[in-house]
Amino acid sequence: MNQPLDMYFGPQSERILIDFVTLEGYGGSDVSIEVEADPNTYVRVSWGDAPAKICQHYTQSLQLKHSYPSYNLGGGMRFTLCIELEEGAHFIGLKMKERMMYLDTSRLDLSHCPHLRYLQYQKVEELHLPKRSMLPDLKLREYRGTHLDLSGAYDLETFACTYCGALQQIDLSHSAKLYALDVCYSVHLHTIKLPNRCNLSELKYNVLALKPTTLEYLRTILCSNKGEEVIEIFLSHRAPGADPDLRAHKDWYEQLIQQKVRRIKYDSGGACITTVEDALYTKW
Repeated sequence: MNQPLDMYFGPQSERILIDFVTLEGYGGSDVSIEVEADPNTYVRVSWGDAPAKICQHYTQSLQLKHSYPSYNLGGGMRFTLCIELEEGAHFIGLKMKERMMYLDTSRLDLSHCPHLRYLQYQKVEELHLPKRSMLPDLKLREYRGTHLDLSGAYDLETFACTYCGALQQIDLSHSAKLYALDVCYSVHLHTIKLPNRCNLSELKYNVLALKPTTLEYLRTILCSNKGEEVIEIFLSHRAPGADPDLRAHKDWYEQLIQQKVRRIKYDSGGACITTVEDALYTKW
């Protein structure tokens, strides 16, 4: 019945590919994803354990839900979700709606989605973006890789990469429009590549989490843009494995903790330190 509708899809169709792997457990694995795309277009969805289905959606938002079978007792089963639009239509956004149980994402491939405007995802090992991405808003939580290549994110403006315990390097070398960066609880992050002229004006991080050399580099950019640091209390149980280097700024950090300083506002004359009482926890 769907065979005639296949004519709407071709090599120029935008597509999202998500590789799932089941974890050891006693129940099934539920997936809930929200996709935004051009309205009044045909969409082909294949979850990897059943034949593909084609439907026409009339609104911009498309809710996708699926339950993988409950025979994943030992884990290790792999499925690929493919979401494909008719040729000429564009994806606008992708958002994971709920935390998945007994299921991890080994790869999120968005290399065929150059018009994506926002992405919000968690627990993924690999992320692939187009060589030239129009993505302005990116939020990742619990990214499992050690390196994150965002060199093609020319239009990125806000980027959050939180609770990424394995992450060591981020390449934002062409993200000159970036003005907000949140790396809270990414405790092994030591290298962030940014262009020399960057709009960065807000940095969120943890006390004792960023390496001193990286922090000094980011502060140079913040000073030139009259930006602001937002510092969260470091909670070791929320970021296991942290091994901060205290040698360079130990006294200064201890003073911050004692005074409950959360914000450092930069102006043309240097740093102006102000205190606030409420802890600023990362939420999204």
